[in-house]
Amino acid sequence: MLSRVAGKLFWTGRYLERSEDSAKLLISTSNLILDLPEKSEVEWGILLSIFDYDEMYDAFGKERSEYNIIKFLISDTLNLNSIQRNISMVRENIRTTRDALPYETWEYINELYHFTNEHAHNSHNRKNRYLFLDQIISRCEQINGMLVMNLSRDHAHRFLSLGRLIERADMATRIIDITTRFEKNIKNQGSNSLLEQHLWTCLLKAISCFSSYRQYVGPEIENHQAINFIFKERTNPRSILFCLKGIRSELQELKNNSNALKIIDNCMDSLLRFKAEEADAVKLQEFIDDFQIKLNDLYGTIYQSWFKI
Repeated sequence: MLSRVAGKLFWTGRYLERSEDSAKLLISTSNLILDLPEKSEVEWGILLSIFDYDEMYDAFGKERSEYNIIKFLISDTLNLNSIQRNISMVRENIRTTRDALPYETWEYINELYHFTNEHAHNSHNRKNRYLFLDQIISRCEQINGMLVMNLSRDHAHRFLSLGRLIERADMATRIIDITTRFEKNIKNQGSNSLLEQHLWTCLLKAISCFSSYRQYVGPEIENHQAINFIFKERTNPRSILFCLKGIRSELQELKNNSNALKIIDNCMDSLLRFKAEEADAVKLQEFIDDFQIKLNDLYGTIYQSWFKI
């Protein structure tokens, strides 16, 4: 496989996962903020912090209102990582690599692309937001399901999976990071435990782990149990450990993989050693920052090993 094709397939996996995860996050966070007490100091800017967009957004001089922030994340042309932009990049990458994928892929991607372009500009208000985001999620899942069922387990599948799993692990760490800050804010305001339960419920729903958590852990949601579940649950495809194991499995099938395998093994070792119940907010923050650096190093190694021409 050409390096150019491998790189485009990798980023197709990342952009598609990012679009789906962003839509889930916007729904869950919207539900959370709208259900908080009126005097709560938690604002819509929390969504910018999750993606590290604070400085970029403020540079445009826009007010941090619900409408502006939702627009920025869904369809604003100033944001090169908006949902609409990500889906456009998926389509562009598929357009030049579709010979490596099932023929239905182009049709499904095209439908998603045209749906997004037609409806994104009307999706910023509360009335239309949920319907639009639900469609983004279901259409992304349709595409991923089709690829899982129909794509041969060759290099095309391998690089798509690497992109998807790295993006999923990265997004999970970001959501946990911001949720713990959210929780600290709520506690400082003297809010009750029901709000904390609601917070962690929204987190689990944003990562599509809510039902699985209740099945494996129980109906009561404790912060350290939720963090350990998302970090280390071996059976859930949305857990970070599951993603890392999947990444390692795909890397093992590639040549020139020694450097990448060292990084992924280091990630898994540090993840398994981490115990949420023994870590305070500072240690959790340090762990997440270090983990995200490792993921960036992993991508750099993958780029050097297989994408660099």
